[in-house]
Amino acid sequence: MAAPPLTLVTIITIVGCVSSSSTAGFPSAAAGSPSAAVGSPSAAAPSPTPVKLTASQIAAQKAAAARRAAARAAKIAAENTPISSAQWGRVIRNPDNYIGDIYTISGTVAEYNLNSNTIATVAGNDALVATDANGNDFIVEADPSKLGNVQPGQTFTAKVTVLGVVQVENTVSGGTGEAPDFEASTFTVTG
Repeated sequence: MAAPPLTLVTIITIVGCVSSSSTAGFPSAAAGSPSAAVGSPSAAAPSPTPVKLTASQIAAQKAAAARRAAARAAKIAAENTPISSAQWGRVIRNPDNYIGDIYTISGTVAEYNLNSNTIATVAGNDALVATDANGNDFIVEADPSKLGNVQPGQTFTAKVTVLGVVQVENTVSGGTGEAPDFEASTFTVTG
């Protein structure tokens, strides 16, 4: 018969602080005896009472930490993987439902004029109009140093945060409309 596997159990002691504004229950200096000076060890608050966690509490804390680490790793992996066409379709149709989400996207620059930028919604950013493979227009904002001297017709990949929808004016027809708005933390010209 094989011996059962050994399990290592660690007990963590958490030291809590006890605070009291009253001296009730603590002996006071007797009359005529020197009183304890403030800050001396005899004047300090009583020793903290250690709190011991059970093995099941420790296991629960470790499991919760492992779940948080896995969620962080999955989020980072998702942010660095190009967005699927199905998810892109959902985001482009209703960006307000995805505000704050981070994706890696690709597109083609349709319009970018460094000297007359009125689209950006984030102070200090420049913005460009881009199109996806299906012809959907969207806005990409970034610090001017990230966008550089990108030209219409160039393709790019960018890690973006969804900002929502921005009101835009069509320079050809003169009408107004809405376009999904993204802020890029990285922007790489790919072609």
